[in-house]
Amino acid sequence: MILNRILKLALIYQWMFLIAAVIAGILEEKYLPANLAAYVTNRDNAELSIVETLTFVIGLVFLFAYFVSSIGLLLIKHWAPKIYLFSNIVGLLIIPFIGIEIKTPLSSTLDDVTTALIGFTICLIYLSPLKEEFKSTPNNLLKEDAAKIRRAP
Repeated sequence: MILNRILKLALIYQWMFLIAAVIAGILEEKYLPANLAAYVTNRDNAELSIVETLTFVIGLVFLFAYFVSSIGLLLIKHWAPKIYLFSNIVGLLIIPFIGIEIKTPLSSTLDDVTTALIGFTICLIYLSPLKEEFKSTPNNLLKEDAAKIRRAP
């Protein structure tokens, strides 16, 4: 089905743009004006508050959940859409607690494209005919997998 291919491409492009945004941010940081570079250096060297530490830990957990659910979406697993949606919602909700973020133009653009692709993916898995492929119950999946194993040579 063409929607499966579109979903897989959207997920792969998300990963590519996300990784590219991080790399661009790191590489472009040296071109920041002196006052912004000093702010970034001071922020990086400062001790994390309890809120920042908690936000960091929660962010890491849900970033892991995002990647796991993305792989689940690639493999059309029934549990993946809920975890994908939840991890992205939590990711949006913790943004105010991160504090001031300095982003370079290229990094910000790549990050915005990633966010648009995430929205597109959520629309695909919840608002398109593709949602039917994720509605299989775990018991049905086990039966289907067993049937595939029996048919394999």
